[in-house]
Formats: sequence, C-alpha cells, structure tokens
Amino acid sequence: MIHRPTSAEIDDAMLDAAAALFARRGVKDTAVQAVADEVGYSKAAVLQRFGSKAHLLERVIARCVSLAESVLASVADLPAGPARDARAIAVLTDVALANPGFVAMLIGAATNQRGTELADGMEAAGLTTLRAFGIDGWDASADGAVRAVRVAGCLGAVTVLSVVHEPYLSSDDARPQIIAAAYATLHGAGPPPGLDGPAATAYRSSATKGASSVG
Repeated sequence: MIHRPTSAEIDDAMLDAAAALFARRGVKDTAVQAVADEVGYSKAAVLQRFGSKAHLLERVIARCVSLAESVLASVADLPAGPARDARAIAVLTDVALANPGFVAMLIGAATNQRGTELADGMEAAGLTTLRAFGIDGWDASADGAVRAVRVAGCLGAVTVLSVVHEPYLSSDDARPQIIAAAYATLHGAGPPPGLDGPAATAYRSSATKGASSVG
C-alpha cells in the first residue's frame, strides 16, 4: 500500500529542505521556488503552508530549537556524567539522521553562516544542545574550557558523520559507529554506557579493526 504523507509530514519535509538550503546558500539567496523544487511541490503549495520566506525561516528555526529541546529533555533525569553524555549522543544521532536539514543548520550557523540572521536565530538551538551535555554558560576555568572543546568535537562528529556516511553505510549500520566516535571524543576508548546488542557488537568490531590497522 502506497503511503500518503500526512500534512505534518509534508510540513516537516518542507522545513528540513528549507533548513538545508538556508544553511548552504544563506537566507537571502534561497528562493521559495528552490525549496519547492527540493521537495517536489509547487511554490504556491509552500507559500500556502508558510505564507512567506520570512515566516518559513521562523518555522525552520523554531523546529530546530524544538529538536534541540527534545535532546535536552531526554537527559533531564540524569546527572552530569558519562551515562548522560551517552544518552545525549544517542538521541542527537537519531535526530541528526532523521533531520539532515537540522544538521546543516547547526553546521552552517557555526561556519559559513556566522554573523547572519540564520546564525543569530540558531543560537538558542545551539545553547540548548550544549545544555544537554551540562554546559550552561561560559566556564572560564581550564577544566571548563577542555570540556567545551571536547563537547564541540563530539557535536562535530555527530553532525558530520550523520551526513557523510551514506555512500558507505546505511543509517542503521552507521548509527553505532557515529555514537562510538562521538563518545570517544568525550571519554576516550570503551563502549558508551547503555550501548548493547548489535550496537555494542558493531562498536567492538570497529574498535578491533581500528586497533589492528594501527598495529
């Protein structure tokens, strides 16, 4: 039976496509028609749902913030530490794999779109994501700086690997590898807490292959 996307699924597809285009081209150089072409709908269909490019941008940023809040909410019951980091990484990985536009927005806000309205709008999403890893505000201590750099590296691993894995691995096969790589950035070698079953097997296999290739 052919699945007909719901109205919410159509909205999400349009928002994710717009997010990726805004991140890559910038808001000014992204036409509503380009978003429509990306998802296979007419420009009129996009405008019927979102009204204008300005409102589309507002909805894209709101969705990115909502996704970041879902990551934070998933670890609210855990104290700071390896278990919280592991869960945050796992949830963030799932969000990234399912929403490539969100990933593009995070990367774009931190790189090629710095200083733009997109980056300003994404600040809340970025800060919320950092809070999932226990970073709330600037810690000027040496330990705080090291932690911030490691978390930034962890986020970089998730965002980049969730995008570049496709020619090599399916999302299901890539997931444990992404989680393991991101966790190792924070805590070094060893499987993340809570990683079991096929995910743990995949992690151990990749770690063994990596060690043998270095040796």
